[in-house]
Amino acid sequence: MTIMTATIVLMLTMVTSAGTALACPTTKISFPKMAYPSCSQYEPFPTTCPFLPQNLKLIEDITWNGVNSYDGGNVGWWALITFAEHDQIYSSPSGTYYFFATGTGTWTTYAGALSPNQGVVEPRDGSGTYSYVECTTFTASAFSPSYPTTGFVGTFNYGGTQAIVVLGTYAKQLAAVSSSIPFDPIANYFIYNTNTVNQINSNFFGSYAYEYNCHAMYDYNSCHAMYEYIFGNQPVVTIGDIVT
Repeated sequence: MTIMTATIVLMLTMVTSAGTALACPTTKISFPKMAYPSCSQYEPFPTTCPFLPQNLKLIEDITWNGVNSYDGGNVGWWALITFAEHDQIYSSPSGTYYFFATGTGTWTTYAGALSPNQGVVEPRDGSGTYSYVECTTFTASAFSPSYPTTGFVGTFNYGGTQAIVVLGTYAKQLAAVSSSIPFDPIANYFIYNTNTVNQINSNFFGSYAYEYNCHAMYDYNSCHAMYEYIFGNQPVVTIGDIVT
C-alpha cells in the first residue's frame, strides 16, 4: 500500500479502498501524468509538502538507502522494497518539527503473496518501481542525533524475506518477525514527546506511485499501476492494484 519511513509505518494504521487499474480518478488528486494519458483532471505528482511553513530552520538534511524492507498493503506486507530516500527536518519557534521525505525504489513480490490493494493472490513473481513523497509534523523533547545530520548516512538492511511476504496477512506475518528497526530518520535523531503518535496521525501527507510492466512505449493493456493519496485522518484514496 505505502512505503513509509519506519517511524511512520509503526505509528499509522490505514485502510485502503478497492480501485480499478488505470481508471481516471473521479476527483482531482495528485497522480503522475503518464498513468492517465487521456485524463484531464490529473495533477502533477507532488514534490513539496503542502503544509510546510516559511521561515523554518533546517536541522537535518540526509540521504540513506534501505534494503529488504517490507511494503504494507491492505491485508499484509505484499513486497520487499529497496529504496533511496532524502529526508529533511525543520524546526520552528513553536517547538514543532516538520519532516519531509522523497524517495524512489524498486519492489519485488512473489507468487502466493497478496496484492497491495484488493488482496488478490499474486500468480507469479514480479518487480517494478515506485516513488513517494511524505511529510508530517511531530514534537520532541530534545534533538539528540545519533547519526550525522547532513549527507549520506548509510545503507540499512531491514532483514525482510520472501518467506514472510508469502504468509499473506499481517496477523501471520507479525507473529513470525521481530520488530527490530535498523534506522529511522526521526527516532535516531530525537527524544520523543508522549504525544508524538497523535501528532503524526493527524498531520500526515503522503503520495505514492507504483508501476508494473510500464515500459518506455507504454502498453496500457498490460501496465499495472497503483496510486495513493493520504492527508491527515481523511480516508486513503487508492486507485488501481499491482497483480503480476
